[in-house]
Amino acid sequence: MSEEFGELKKELKGKIMIMVGPPLSGKGTQAKNLSKELELPTVSTGELFRAEAKAKSEYGINFEKYMSQGQLIPNELMEKFLVEKLGADELKDGFLLDGFPREESHVALLDTMMEKLNLKLFAVLYFDYSTDILIKRLKKRSEENSGSKRSDDTEEVVQKRMKIYNANTPPMIQLLPSDKIVVHKSASDSPEDITKHLLQALTKLASKTNSNDCPTKIEDANSAPSISS
Repeated sequence: MSEEFGELKKELKGKIMIMVGPPLSGKGTQAKNLSKELELPTVSTGELFRAEAKAKSEYGINFEKYMSQGQLIPNELMEKFLVEKLGADELKDGFLLDGFPREESHVALLDTMMEKLNLKLFAVLYFDYSTDILIKRLKKRSEENSGSKRSDDTEEVVQKRMKIYNANTPPMIQLLPSDKIVVHKSASDSPEDITKHLLQALTKLASKTNSNDCPTKIEDANSAPSISS
């Protein structure tokens, strides 16, 4: 399928796409799928933080303290760490960013990082799912992976993370460019169908950019994507 998206890949050169969604929304899976189709590196801030915590580095010890309690990592610590990691040579032509930004104050950090890294924002993929659906996913995942449970993978921690997410992320979304936001609302779609719909929406966004139109938010990527007026 990747050969179909040559023009989209060209448009992504030197740009980043951001994955925004609550815990258990499947955005990590979608980041991997889109990375494969678009030949674009993926950076998961959650995976970076957990790797540091596992290695018990100075960063990791601090990260684990916050993550195990479902809390956000402080901005100063996050900025220093991410600028180091996102400045890698293999990311200079653009990448998918999963897990950042998460709150209003992160938007300014994102702008600062993009300026330092000489990158631009192409799109924000926003997975807008309800808490009830996500708790059901947690219970299913816990049953399937009972032997390898993460410290932040309990209903209590997820409920706490959702409370923080709902208080911080929707207001943050309002600060991002509305013409670059792709919203996916149907959590019942298969991962393959979600990837297909996102690629269609991104292709449409790229064509609008190339034609110098000024699109507004793509309201729902789980149907034939269209630009709302």
